[in-house]
Amino acid sequence: MNFPLSEKKLEKDVLKKDKREAKHIGPIGIGEKALYLNSFYIDRMYYIPIEAIERVYKRVAMSKGGFSGKGIFASLSYLVVEYDGGKEKACLIRKEWRVDEALSEIRKRFPHLPTMSKRAEESLRREEEEEKAKLLPKLSEEAEKAVSEIEEADSLLREREELCKNLAVRAKQERMVQSTNPYYGHFALLLFFGGLLCLLSAGIFYKNGDQSHAIVLFGFFLMLFLVGFRVRPTGRQNKEEVEREYEESIRKMKDSLPEDFPLPARYAHPVCLLWMKQNILEGKAETLASSYELLKKELKELDSTKQVSQKVYDWLVVIKPMFMAAEYRDE
Repeated sequence: MNFPLSEKKLEKDVLKKDKREAKHIGPIGIGEKALYLNSFYIDRMYYIPIEAIERVYKRVAMSKGGFSGKGIFASLSYLVVEYDGGKEKACLIRKEWRVDEALSEIRKRFPHLPTMSKRAEESLRREEEEEKAKLLPKLSEEAEKAVSEIEEADSLLREREELCKNLAVRAKQERMVQSTNPYYGHFALLLFFGGLLCLLSAGIFYKNGDQSHAIVLFGFFLMLFLVGFRVRPTGRQNKEEVEREYEESIRKMKDSLPEDFPLPARYAHPVCLLWMKQNILEGKAETLASSYELLKKELKELDSTKQVSQKVYDWLVVIKPMFMAAEYRDE
């Protein structure tokens, strides 16, 4: 059953066909006629026709330790849909890269839909004007050569888009595994044990005919079990699998690149090259080596206590986990 959020609705036959053929990305669906959105518990429970949608974009709420990967949730990512002249539906999606994947698919299918918030668009415009003012009027010969090499390297990576995406995703998963606090395991066991006691007590009360207390205790069992499931650390087998996939993504990237590529394979991502190029254009560095070292230095200094522009933030969430997972090693 799908519930319409918009005043505009689809015919039942059209809705049924469109949902069946929609592309599933995490808990949402992208059809040709509508977007299918999740509630907190149920995937693709609601729908909004494309003709009613005005804007779709990502919203990330950072919790304490968001850049470090600490904390139970680290960050909360949402796909936000604006429709019907001001209404809004924010869908929580646990994996941020799923939001990016959904937005990429929406841009491909519906290029007329804006995929940034109005605030972000205005902020981006101001940032672009400020960046233009920072650019050097003329580069040295050495800097021009470095920019040319970065652009050539960027072209190579654009041809390896899937490898770049996979590398970034695996690095983020690896960083999450590295930063998992072992005490979460003890806390999760305590919650599971408490939930089991509630379940056993609910059974006893139910047998004695006290259904009201049984229902309450069963509710506590569900709550404790769900919270324990959320905070449990990654299991050993899963941890080993994440590490293996991370190393495999680096190996595949390394095998596909020439030996003189200006970045280590573990950091081979277009965003790294864009950052390096920006540093050269602003006169902060003149060579590939110096721009790369400056990139590492700036990434180390940027954490959740620093305020950055929207563009820098978007770059950070992609490449900082890559450097943190590798502890900023070059090899």
